[in-house]
Amino acid sequence: MTQLETQVLEKLKALPLDKQYEVLTFVEFLINRSQTIQSAESKAASDRPSEIEFWQQASQPSLNAVWDNSEDDIYAQLL
Repeated sequence: MTQLETQVLEKLKALPLDKQYEVLTFVEFLINRSQTIQSAESKAASDRPSEIEFWQQASQPSLNAVWDNSEDDIYAQLL
């Protein structure tokens, strides 16, 4: 057990029983909130495109301007 855990337990034992229940409720709240935040961060990260996808999407409009032009149609006929 760490020094912090020992200190918390000593302080907890010094409290009346009703206050110990309040501490327990607060700890459960903190755990729940932490898990909720981690879930939200994980979901946000999974919703984002990968770095490769991001750069492909970002460069697509400028590449279309270069690649899609009538002057290059002659090359398409060679294929």
